[in-house]
Amino acid sequence: MGQTRRVTLSRGNRAEVTAVLHDSHAFVEKRLLDFANVSTERTALYYEALLQKASAGPGVVPIIDERLSHVTRLREADEVPDELEFFKRHYVHGFSLRELSSPVLRHHLTRERSILWIARIAQVLHRVHALPSLGGEPLGLIHRDVTWDNILVDENELGARASGDGVFLNDFGLAHVKSWGALSLDESLQGARWFLSPELKAGGQPSPASDVYQAALTLCFLLSAHEGKNAAALFDVGLGNPVSERARAVLRPLGAETALDEAPGNRPTALELSALLSK
Repeated sequence: MGQTRRVTLSRGNRAEVTAVLHDSHAFVEKRLLDFANVSTERTALYYEALLQKASAGPGVVPIIDERLSHVTRLREADEVPDELEFFKRHYVHGFSLRELSSPVLRHHLTRERSILWIARIAQVLHRVHALPSLGGEPLGLIHRDVTWDNILVDENELGARASGDGVFLNDFGLAHVKSWGALSLDESLQGARWFLSPELKAGGQPSPASDVYQAALTLCFLLSAHEGKNAAALFDVGLGNPVSERARAVLRPLGAETALDEAPGNRPTALELSALLSK
């Protein structure tokens, strides 16, 4: 029969994320806490799972719950099933980029791997941004949380021949679709504060350019960690934590410093960022 272990990965005010590890298989389960098990929370969990399922493909952690197996694209429905209280996703045997940036593991974090992995994530973002709706027009899906916590690396990537195939984007809990309308100021400010793009800090709307900004800033974090530097040095804390010229200087040798431009329109697309990092 084998043994099964349950390891709590995170626990917030509304949900708990648990790794379920068996001798023959493993998965991660996100489940609403009992006191948060109301219709709005079920709906949010449903759309998180649905958007991650809709983004299925290389570089996105697969959703494996059988009740979502029929979903291939975001369906346009007036009613949302309110019975979804949990979903399961594939367990990546490895680490998040934040974990790999820690003093204990950063010896795995070479400059070449860091650039390769973010180039891969930029390719994934290009595909996610281009997802079609049922009508064929662009869905307008924005991840909104492209941080080192939500990029997972399979342990096979840590060997001599990293390929980028074992790097995955995870957690579509903040993902937004254009047809849902504008975000409120509070909604714009959701997510990891350090990774918010200037337009989101100002209460603006997310776009593919804000995802690109987060991916580029994640690369700055990785390269700083590789050199043993504190990522906080990338910010001018006294100025409301904007990214400083020091951060752009980290990307300048790669020709990718415009990915951190304050103006979204001046940033490269996700595909262009991937090409810049792949030279």
